[in-house]
Amino acid sequence: MKRKEIWLILFQILVLVILAGALIGICANSYFITNRKENSIMQFDSAEEFESALRDGYDLKNTQVTFQVEEIKSKTLLGYNVWAGEHLNFYPSEKPQELNCGDYVTVKVKKIKNFLFGSYRVFCEIQHIEPGKE
Repeated sequence: MKRKEIWLILFQILVLVILAGALIGICANSYFITNRKENSIMQFDSAEEFESALRDGYDLKNTQVTFQVEEIKSKTLLGYNVWAGEHLNFYPSEKPQELNCGDYVTVKVKKIKNFLFGSYRVFCEIQHIEPGKE
């Protein structure tokens, strides 16, 4: 065998090893995202982080989100609606007693529905309310 042929074979083997490693990495990452333990709850510290993960296609059921309330719609077709940005509509399972615009709310996500114009309906349970600065 000529030297050039040996280098070509070695290069092909190297490419196959790199492709196999990339494939294993992608599969492992997908496995860990879809099979995470029920006890491990992903947490998001802002509505922007949560929305970014939604748009990236992550399954965010049972995650926690802390966000600042921008607007409250108490009488919508789907019930009590808490806005956290232009595209996030949170629907708590129970109407909170004391919730005002500017408050910080931590919720546990139960179900997410993609809505019109890139908006999301997020059905959730309120975990904690921190009054905003007045």
